[in-house]
Amino acid sequence: MARKAKKNTGPKLPKLPDPAVYIGPNMGGELPMTQFNVYRKGLPAPVKDRFESDPAFAKLFVPVADLAGARLKLKDPASDAAKAFRAVVKGQGR
Repeated sequence: MARKAKKNTGPKLPKLPDPAVYIGPNMGGELPMTQFNVYRKGLPAPVKDRFESDPAFAKLFVPVADLAGARLKLKDPASDAAKAFRAVVKGQGR
């Protein structure tokens, strides 16, 4: 009997909370994003594509109820949130 091969789906992305607030940097261009913008019932198509393909970007969406704690984490350079923020800043021109 043959075994089914497991699909390698890459790094595990966080689930999008609802409502979600974006805590990343402001961005312009093809993917305009504003820090602290709130998304309800999903993301617009280009934002969703980036969310699904970029783990650092995906980490910058947090539940609205967690916003105060997430802002504190952004100030700690060793936190995952701050590292994700820096990674997105470096990769804005993707």
